[in-house]
Amino acid sequence: MLTDGKKKVSPKVLQAQKERKALGDRLKKARLNNELTQAEAAKKLGVGVSNLSSYETGRTTAPLGFLQDASEVYEVPIVNFIQEVKGNPGEMRDIKKIPVMTANVKYKNRSEFFMANDPMRYEYADVGRSEDYIFLSAPDNTMSDYRILKNDAVLIRKNQEPKSGDVVVALIGGYPRIMVYEEINEKSYNLKPGDASGNEALLVKNGESNGEEVEILGVKRLVIIY
Repeated sequence: MLTDGKKKVSPKVLQAQKERKALGDRLKKARLNNELTQAEAAKKLGVGVSNLSSYETGRTTAPLGFLQDASEVYEVPIVNFIQEVKGNPGEMRDIKKIPVMTANVKYKNRSEFFMANDPMRYEYADVGRSEDYIFLSAPDNTMSDYRILKNDAVLIRKNQEPKSGDVVVALIGGYPRIMVYEEINEKSYNLKPGDASGNEALLVKNGESNGEEVEILGVKRLVIIY
């Protein structure tokens, strides 16, 4: 445990604070680049000034739905808010609509983000630059050994070639799951949960496991704590 002022703070909490502050700084920079006051930006974004201030100072983590709105209002790719991007932050190219899974389904009462009979939650967001990204939220704590807890939002880089030990998103029978990848040979690999519960690995041969099609969507890029 680390000491932050008068109380002890865990490394994970300190990291979350750092990530919130970095996200807030990028939101503020995008607003200032558009020459908007907080009041003007809040009106365009449909949020209260106090909420926007809280996001920009890092007191509160901005929900993914808000980041989507901010990317449209400020005319920057949403990925600019969550990682360092070299070059002109206002430059947009290769913008595509991709599936996004998020824990923030209650943002502005957008209940339509739910998909029936699906264990994870989807929305659509514009994510640009030279690579495609997927967000998803962890449905449980099975990946806690990899610092991914329930409702953490994970940024996945699509189509990146996985290596043994990588945390990946695998589409199994049409459903996305966060798993650990272990290569056996060119045509076979294991997928297993990240916990120590003793669950057997899922053996995949030629893209199938027990008759179900399996596809590796991407490799973990980073985790955003909500």
